[in-house]
Amino acid sequence: MPETGFVRVSVQRSEGAASVETSVENLKEMIKHLGKLHRFLSDDLSSRRDFPAWCKSFKHTTDAHLLALAEKHGLQLASLNTGIPGAFVIPE
Repeated sequence: MPETGFVRVSVQRSEGAASVETSVENLKEMIKHLGKLHRFLSDDLSSRRDFPAWCKSFKHTTDAHLLALAEKHGLQLASLNTGIPGAFVIPE
């Protein structure tokens, strides 16, 4: 889910200057360079559960899901979004 989001945002923010294909290649290179600092986490949470009180619209459902997934596995969600309670905000 986060990788798909990266591709979507890359194309959207570049106003089409970056293609889907280019964004995918950039993502592959970033993951390759991260090496052991990156790992995939299985998404074993059902969406048929209660969402937190701060999740009030469709805009927050993915964030809430990823936060719950990280917490379930004893990890911390890192995000650029300052509106996710409990997430580590990546500094600019």
